Amino acid sequence: MRARSRSGNAAIHASTSSACQSSGRPRGPRPPLGYVPASVGYGQRFDIQTSSRDAIARVVLVRVASVTHGINTDQRLLELHQRARGPARVTIEAPGDATLAPPGYYMLFAIGTTGVPSVGRFSHVR
Repeated sequence: MRARSRSGNAAIHASTSSACQSSGRPRGPRPPLGYVPASVGYGQRFDIQTSSRDAIARVVLVRVASVTHGINTDQRLLELHQRARGPARVTIEAPGDATLAPPGYYMLFAIGTTGVPSVGRFSHVR
């Protein structure tokens, strides 16, 4: 989603998510995402389960919001490196250190080949 604001009246204009076509309908089914570890360490390799590994193009972490005074200084989206693929799993590598991903809770999403995200799963990066 993209948003922009005009100075003066602070009107916000948002575009439709890239997961939808111009008709507003989803571009395809969400990629199936099963087990995700509740906690991962920096630089750790871990598996996520999926019934369709070929439907996953990217895996990302989104930092859980931390808003104060209307500003979210913790906002971040991190693309994770895929290291291997098995019959019903994808092996991912967690961020290397706290510089990229401060410790805390994140939502992990698998992004499908059509750009449609999976349902998010929480994981604690430590």
